[in-house]
Amino acid sequence: GNLPDIQNLFIRLGVFNLNAPSLNTGQNRWVSRIHQPYRKHADGRFLVTLLELSSRAVFTDYVQPACIYQLEGIDNRMSFTWPFGTTVGWGQTWDDREAMLKSSTLRIPLLLDCFDHDRVFRGNSLFCAGSANGTDLCQKDSGNGLYVELRGIWHVAAVVSFTPQSTNNHCRTDSFVGLTILYDSMMWISSVTKLPYLIEEIIVKDGREFDPTKSYRNLLPRHCGSFLQNRITKGKTAPLFAYPWMAFLANRLKDVDKVKFICAGSLINKRYVLTVGKCTLFNNLP
Repeated sequence: GNLPDIQNLFIRLGVFNLNAPSLNTGQNRWVSRIHQPYRKHADGRFLVTLLELSSRAVFTDYVQPACIYQLEGIDNRMSFTWPFGTTVGWGQTWDDREAMLKSSTLRIPLLLDCFDHDRVFRGNSLFCAGSANGTDLCQKDSGNGLYVELRGIWHVAAVVSFTPQSTNNHCRTDSFVGLTILYDSMMWISSVTKLPYLIEEIIVKDGREFDPTKSYRNLLPRHCGSFLQNRITKGKTAPLFAYPWMAFLANRLKDVDKVKFICAGSLINKRYVLTVGKCTLFNNLP
């Protein structure tokens, strides 16, 4: 697909219920630019994508950035160092019809299980989550982050690239969800956002090389990856404003004066929202 006319695309922050105006907590920002890395022969639907905001977000109790997970997280057994991850978003769960922010805990299987399930996982920096007989995400969850907790700080480690397709409005629960890992795009993310704590920009004061196995907690932004309440409940409504980095991308339909929800994303600093390529491809827009 082609990148769309971004004049009608905007981001909403500080939102819990898509059907409520959130006048006291929400912030709207137009998308001024869509950034994607150049990857020869890569499928653009699965590429990590950055949405640049027209003006800086204002950090409040309800709008805060997520930290970015900087390590690859894959051991020699082709499994991830974190067995579970958390996704958060507004996509409809199988037993719910409300547009409320929800959280789900997903199992991270062996990469070989992903490969055996679908050939698409053999490239594009993709891996899978959930299980082949039960996944709690739906189509509108594309762009959501997969979050892992390290020492009480929450990091986005991947973005949801695709979810099981269904012939109706219900979720399919017989397939894995696909995710794009951020590690392979780390230098590109750093070059676009200028986030000072990412690997290529870290300078250890005593002149030694940066050791990615160690924690340089003082280099993280003071408030990233934290929220007011710490409760993860699979497939249930999230605690009110518990995930202040959550953003949603919407398209303003001029002909009918209507706003259409497209995808979710993660705020990573005052200027950028992290999502996935399929959310900004012209032929995927409503």
